[in-house]
Amino acid sequence: MTKQLFIAIAIIFSLLAMNCQGHGVLPASESMDQKRLIQFPDTKAYKTLILDPHTHSTFSDGHVWPTIRIAEALKDGLDAIAITEHLEWQPHLADIPHQDRNRSYNIAVDANGTNELMVISGAEITRNAPAGHINALFLQDANLLFKDELLTASLEICAAFYAEKSQILRLEISNHSDADFQPQNKSQYTFTDSTDFLSIKPHGTRTIGVKTGNRVKQISLQFEVLNALVKPKQTAQLTLSSRVESRD
Repeated sequence: MTKQLFIAIAIIFSLLAMNCQGHGVLPASESMDQKRLIQFPDTKAYKTLILDPHTHSTFSDGHVWPTIRIAEALKDGLDAIAITEHLEWQPHLADIPHQDRNRSYNIAVDANGTNELMVISGAEITRNAPAGHINALFLQDANLLFKDELLTASLEICAAFYAEKSQILRLEISNHSDADFQPQNKSQYTFTDSTDFLSIKPHGTRTIGVKTGNRVKQISLQFEVLNALVKPKQTAQLTLSSRVESRD
């Protein structure tokens, strides 16, 4: 009888452990914790939604599995939660290797199951040194940000021309972002009126002179962007290209 009772208790604890583990789907009946419950009233004109817009799991610098974040949100009575793993900062990568920056969000969605909690795809972008951070929400594919598409969309050569009979190519490089980018010249060309280190202010344009020897019809410059990271301790590499116009 004692042995049978012990086995029954062991089965009960096993079932409870399965229900509380960090994997799987959380039941729709997951109850709110009244001690943790976050509440704000609706206004006469609008419905108030309770959102946690910034969360991390072990897929970046958090310490719990994404499923636990969903369980916490349900216990807190949240209406929505954003999964915003760091794109670059990955301290657990040796233990949890992964290339898909959407993986944490996908696990969270699966764990949410049929619960009414809204799970939002996001990412935390770290591109400046000293460290600067920005959260991006409602993403369709976080991997596109990780592959430097944000950087290539931010910087471009907006004009390239030779003035009069000069052999010096004038380039105008525009910055379409709120970041102060610091590219370092890694190309075969030298600059005439600046060092290899540039600073392109937010929403600004920097004009430089490039020694090309003979006149060229197209220019490509390679840069190392010193304050843009693609992963911890690895700076971004960027190539800017443009056709050259003549203004003689």
